[in-house]
Amino acid sequence: MTRYLIKSSSPYESYLDIIQENQEGFQVLLTREYENGLTRKEEFMGRELFESCLRTGYLQRAAGKEAKTA
Repeated sequence: MTRYLIKSSSPYESYLDIIQENQEGFQVLLTREYENGLTRKEEFMGRELFESCLRTGYLQRAAGKEAKTA
């Protein structure tokens, strides 16, 4: 899985892992870390929205942070 960091004002990390890709977009796993743990949510993200997030810097590829499959 490819991992992207989500831009945030929070002191904790949020990231997006691409699970699967198709013509319309991506199946992603959103993970948000909090002081007392984390939340995970699987969503579909359209290709146009994903590309827009990359262009604006809202998503940045996490160098050296490939997601580990559990």
